Amino acid sequence: MSRIQEVHVWRETPIALDEWLAEVSDPREWDRHTIRLGRVPSTGREIPLKPIPDGPYTWWLGHSTRKLVPFEFLDGEIRIVADEETLKKIREIAGRLRAYVGNRKGDPI
Repeated sequence: MSRIQEVHVWRETPIALDEWLAEVSDPREWDRHTIRLGRVPSTGREIPLKPIPDGPYTWWLGHSTRKLVPFEFLDGEIRIVADEETLKKIREIAGRLRAYVGNRKGDPI
């Protein structure tokens, strides 16, 4: 089993929403429209995870497990909890955006 880790993608100039939307524009690979339910870990309460433009989430459809992987776009950064396969995908995206890939503290991953 691959290691799961929190990953942030950022750069000196924040990533623009238009740039992110261009990256996630292929409907065969991304779902930008479906609202899904998540849970608040501390309370267990269900909350809606809304896609852009009403919320920060876009769902990657390309994972080999067939599970939908949420990518969060917030304040010019992309945030995700990633396994090795998802980390490979986010590195591809970061390369095209000329952005850094690291942990929450900014250490490179």
